[in-house]
Amino acid sequence: MLNWLIKGVWNRPGAQPLWPCARVAAVVLAQVLLSAQAVNGQSFTATLDRDTITLGESATLSLTFQGGTPKEIPMPPNIPNLRVSYIGQSSQFSFVNGAMTSSVSYNFALTPTHPGEFEIPALRATIDGKTVSSRPVKLRVLSPSQPPPEAVESGEQIAFLKLVLPKKHVVVGEVIVAELQFYIRAGTQLAAQPQLTALPTDGLSVGKLAEGRQRQAQFGNALYVVLPYRVALTAVKPGRISIGPVTANLIVQQPSPRRQRDPFFDWFGMRDPFDIFNVEQKQVPVAADAEVLEALPVPVANAPPGFNGAVGNYSLAFSAGPTNVAVGDPITVRVQIAGRGALDLLSLPEQPAWQNFRLFPATAKPAETTDPLGIEGVKTFELV
Repeated sequence: MLNWLIKGVWNRPGAQPLWPCARVAAVVLAQVLLSAQAVNGQSFTATLDRDTITLGESATLSLTFQGGTPKEIPMPPNIPNLRVSYIGQSSQFSFVNGAMTSSVSYNFALTPTHPGEFEIPALRATIDGKTVSSRPVKLRVLSPSQPPPEAVESGEQIAFLKLVLPKKHVVVGEVIVAELQFYIRAGTQLAAQPQLTALPTDGLSVGKLAEGRQRQAQFGNALYVVLPYRVALTAVKPGRISIGPVTANLIVQQPSPRRQRDPFFDWFGMRDPFDIFNVEQKQVPVAADAEVLEALPVPVANAPPGFNGAVGNYSLAFSAGPTNVAVGDPITVRVQIAGRGALDLLSLPEQPAWQNFRLFPATAKPAETTDPLGIEGVKTFELV
């Protein structure tokens, strides 16, 4: 390397020989390399890029090791209402007063599903046979808030979100269809579909999400495009059930503030056709306030034997064949239950009234749904 450095300085086209300078540079470089030494003290720290966030946002947890690489990467424990996902590692080298230090960081994304305070406890790792520990860190998660009406009515608000329930009282096992309504200011372009970041539904079973038909809504002097998404919810326990707050992220496209318009188009009052290239993307977090649902227990009076809690509106069709048989010949009975509700919970009970028949266990076919949410359709049972 020193020979290359000297040659590079000596052989410059049209340059005067710089041999003394080259010797000085080489000596200085050699002294730096020889005097640089690694710091062998091991350390382990856990840090957050932010200690306070709003529900719907994520924080980054960095586990940083100095003086060596851990034998195994310590994983944060499972914490209720906090999703932890590994997002990669990074390395850093530095020279300070002739000493070389190196560190490696393992990064995790922390995404809460409820507001509150979360603590990442002290973690342990082993570096070259030595046990090192980190200190606990705390993450504070604030509840999101709805935009003020003035911002919506003036059009200042780019987007906002509403959660709409068809009713506030249900029976355990009953399916209702809630609607998430994304309001996007007219003229604003979405770069991607909305991404839900939190949908707290303790006590509820969440079904499929289906996009509805767009429409428009007027608020004061502002016009918004409504993107509705329907989701099937089923109460699985009685009591007061809180749904939300619901949070999501939108990626919108906006004109770049650094764009330069062509005065030719401005002079004639025309739209610049090249404006489509002068846009930038912006992430817009939105949130909907929580709604409370009252789930009532299923009435036990007059409940048929073997009732398993499948609530809905159903009709039953029955067929059997062949109808002309000899003793010992099999007969296939087909029962079809059609309607709207929790189709997966439907089952065929025992038939004690069917005397003089030897019955085999009934077989059920997967429900054939006829709607995007999977709550309307037909379920078929066969009994021999």
